Amino acid sequence: MSIQDAEEAYKARDFDKAISIYSQVRHKPYHFPPIPCQSTIHPLNHFPPIFQVIKTDHSLKAQALIGRARSHNRKEDDTQYLEAVADATEATRIDPTLTAAHKERAIALYNLEEYEASLEAFRKAEANESTNARAKAAFREWVRMCQTKLGEELDPSLHQTGAISSSPPPSRTTTTPPTTTSGENKADNTA
Repeated sequence: MSIQDAEEAYKARDFDKAISIYSQVRHKPYHFPPIPCQSTIHPLNHFPPIFQVIKTDHSLKAQALIGRARSHNRKEDDTQYLEAVADATEATRIDPTLTAAHKERAIALYNLEEYEASLEAFRKAEANESTNARAKAAFREWVRMCQTKLGEELDPSLHQTGAISSSPPPSRTTTTPPTTTSGENKADNTA
């Protein structure tokens, strides 16, 4: 089982299967190469290659957690949203710069009507997104929706950027937000 198998199940809208596969990928044991002796470590590289493997395994675990959170969010059930929050939060602990982890956490919190926490997570997602203008605009729209739910005054900079649409936010959204495209995050390949 691999991330690609889970993605195929997700695309086929078989969210239970996707969750199961992501869980298996997440719990795969680490396979470390033999530790090199000191003489084989390049003097300019202070860390032996084993640390690169650990980083790769953590990245795979974070990817699996994000995929699992995304699948939980698509099941549109409060219990599933709680699972999505837990998975996305764990992914942000592995790497706080993962835009997709903050996004999935924020969507789940929004659907749980935890608007303050959702607002904070969407702001983190927007701050971490550096290259995709459409994704940043979508995050700004989510921020506006959270602010509306909280009764806060809207940020005037959102009006200047064109991120505000004329349509009102839904009373309770499904997990399909204003769409973002690839490039949003290296760990999230879907919109």
